[in-house]
Amino acid sequence: MKWMLNLFGLCILGNNRVGMPRSHFIISRILYPYSFRVIKTVSIYLILMTLLFSCTSAETYWQRADIAMNQGHYAEAIRLLDKAIAEDKFFSPAFLDKGMCYEMLEKDDSAIIVYNQLLSFDPENIMALYGVGLSYYRLEKYDEAISILEAAMKSKGFNPHDSSRQV
Repeated sequence: MKWMLNLFGLCILGNNRVGMPRSHFIISRILYPYSFRVIKTVSIYLILMTLLFSCTSAETYWQRADIAMNQGHYAEAIRLLDKAIAEDKFFSPAFLDKGMCYEMLEKDDSAIIVYNQLLSFDPENIMALYGVGLSYYRLEKYDEAISILEAAMKSKGFNPHDSSRQV
């Protein structure tokens, strides 16, 4: 972005190359003798393209949140995941990761709420069912945990009461 501003400054001020990479300075010097109009057009185009591609999407916020999660910054990840969900209300990975962040912060009540939001539009999401069951288990609500985890197993075709398939 800085080199684009310098290129834009070149068309207005002339010979300003401070902070501009050498390759961009060479390109600007090639264009410079021909026309200020060409340089202005290229500069404005480059600035507009940078602004266009710097727009964030739900997936971009999710990727940034993933980096924050890997570094142990769960509160920051939750903030980024909220932005991802605001961009796309049905972006399942953001809900899953947000639930996991709450689990890591030991806020299992909040994790259950997030997982239930995901289950409201994706009722057979096995990871969300597992997250709810695990959170209930951590809250020592064992009956709820068992029923949710059994529902998760049944959604994948496993009968939890089948004694012939003991682990």
